[in-house]
Amino acid sequence: MAVQLVWTPVDIVTQRLMVANGAEARYVNGVDIFRKIVRNDGVRGLYRGFGISILTNAPSNAVWWASYSVAQRLVWGGVGCFLRRKYSDREGDMMMIRLDSKTVMAFQRVSAAMAGGLSTLITMPLDTIKTNFK
Repeated sequence: MAVQLVWTPVDIVTQRLMVANGAEARYVNGVDIFRKIVRNDGVRGLYRGFGISILTNAPSNAVWWASYSVAQRLVWGGVGCFLRRKYSDREGDMMMIRLDSKTVMAFQRVSAAMAGGLSTLITMPLDTIKTNFK
């Protein structure tokens, strides 16, 4: 919820900037939009849609964390199968392999990207509804 205190105004300004295009644009840039919103609607105008933002981000975060765990198991399982084939001896015994921190971080990045993609795919309809409410 604390992140939404910062993110909701940024989201409002970004959406207005996307909509304001062409020669008849009422805004010059993001700072101009921010000032005009505060002048016309007060600080409350920056938080239009705050409740719906929380309602859409909670499921998104839940899906991300759940799918990150699954992605970690898939990635490490795939790596384990590869390493087992590459480094096992003729009897099938596995040698002890220690991966460096850069390799571990690369696997975590791949898992995070997989989780982010799935989370976005599942919660995109909620985000569309949120954008329409703002």
